[in-house]
Amino acid sequence: MRKRSFALLLLSVCLLASCSAAPKSGSGKRDKKNVDYDELRAKEGIMFYMGSSNWGLMYEGNNDITGYSFVIEWNGHVTRSVYYQMTDTLYAEADLNDEDYKTLYEFAERCLKKDPFRNYSEEVYDGSTWCFEYYYSEDEEPFEIYDGYCYEQEELNEIIDMMCSYFPQIEYIPVPVEDIVTVDEFKEWYGLADGEIDDEYIEDYIYFWQIKPRDMKERSCKDELENIIATGNYGALGYSIPYIGVYAQEITDYDYDTLCSILDDARYMYMILDIPDPENNDMRTESMLVDFRKNRVYFDVDEDNFLNSGMCAELTDSAREFLSYDIRLFVGVEEYGESALRDCYYEIYIYNTQYEYIVIDNFSDFRLLKEFDDYWKPICETSFGEEYEHSADETEAVN
Repeated sequence: MRKRSFALLLLSVCLLASCSAAPKSGSGKRDKKNVDYDELRAKEGIMFYMGSSNWGLMYEGNNDITGYSFVIEWNGHVTRSVYYQMTDTLYAEADLNDEDYKTLYEFAERCLKKDPFRNYSEEVYDGSTWCFEYYYSEDEEPFEIYDGYCYEQEELNEIIDMMCSYFPQIEYIPVPVEDIVTVDEFKEWYGLADGEIDDEYIEDYIYFWQIKPRDMKERSCKDELENIIATGNYGALGYSIPYIGVYAQEITDYDYDTLCSILDDARYMYMILDIPDPENNDMRTESMLVDFRKNRVYFDVDEDNFLNSGMCAELTDSAREFLSYDIRLFVGVEEYGESALRDCYYEIYIYNTQYEYIVIDNFSDFRLLKEFDDYWKPICETSFGEEYEHSADETEAVN
């Protein structure tokens, strides 16, 4: 009996010694059974960091989100940072409630002790990676819990979702609008004297290419403009219909509201009309171009450089009003074959300032409901003080 008691006593002493000799994973304050959370919240500095990096495809000139992060301090205060491709970082702040604070702390402590994600990885080729770090000691480097893709890791995503729940959905900030430069700013930047380059060329170059201050910093716009003038490439100043067409995008599926929207923001209106020529028993082509920005109208248009067109005049207020607003009253939908203009082919190209355009012709869903003269003659008469010579009698004579 005495031997048995001695053996039990010896076993107890050995177990006690074994526990005492075991390495400690941390102080008693990190034991979740004895955590004093008020004392933890009283600590200063960073407790936890988690951040994402976007490895998806991004395009130059866009303001894509490159990543975002959460910095959690020991007092439970959270700062979310959203990083953009062009604009400044967007910041937002919040405070963890007691339950989420406990969840985060226990998650971090368990990872510090067991390192459960040490060998975890996912094979993903783009998207967002996440990094999680625990600042468990002021004297040590932060413990890296995980760094990589974690789309399939439920526990890590629960922590991400918990932190995101404190903030509204991440705001997309569009690229800041930067005004194009003025002629005077352009001349001052490049030290151009008055008359060295025609102001109209400078103005049209700026407008066509939407030259902004950053463009002048990144390249020599002066050299570009001088080369355009020297080579006679006036299409690059916006004087060429084919050149504009290269950069313009046609809208083929549109309704009446789209037509009105294009007209409200019209930059150019280019009209082409094949009309009968009684003398030659043939058809001849007439053309008219309206430049709404410069308030000019051109007849007998030189498509390659409409500054060389047969006639040019200032667009009167009444003509501008007619072309911008009244014309929509004469455009509608007709059954094919019922158009009064089926024997006279016409095309109307309407370009907006974004270089989108629509075409109205004999075969489009939207067509002119009256003779083309109803559009042609008033503009000619108000612009040049005389009526256009073509008449309906000539059309009837050929037909």
